[in-house]
Amino acid sequence: MQLLLRRQERKNHLTNHITVARIELDIFSGRPNPAWDLDAAQEAELRRRLARLRPSVARVSVPGLGYRGLIVRDGDELRIYRGHVLPGSEADTAQSAAADRDIERWLLETGKAGMDASLYNWVLQQIGND
Repeated sequence: MQLLLRRQERKNHLTNHITVARIELDIFSGRPNPAWDLDAAQEAELRRRLARLRPSVARVSVPGLGYRGLIVRDGDELRIYRGHVLPGSEADTAQSAAADRDIERWLLETGKAGMDASLYNWVLQQIGND
């Protein structure tokens, strides 16, 4: 019983631990992907946007090359690709989806300052294409 209590205490401690959300633009295969951290206000906005999404069980095919979405790491890992939110970077079934791709565009915008303008514009086009 004490072991179970210690496990629950550890779980509660980990749940309450504040982590910084790290965003990775999954695009390159031969060099490091662009990545950036969200500040506290951006992280709160991300959580608000994720909470508004509708549930989904759509199968999503993420390509092997080119734009493969944005990976969010904050203790858990999510991939946001073409309006779908997948639980983990390797998943192929969405847990939620947006009616549009606003969450993707917004996340990309949070990293714009550290990104080459031509890359940013190309990814923005990829997000908009069906």
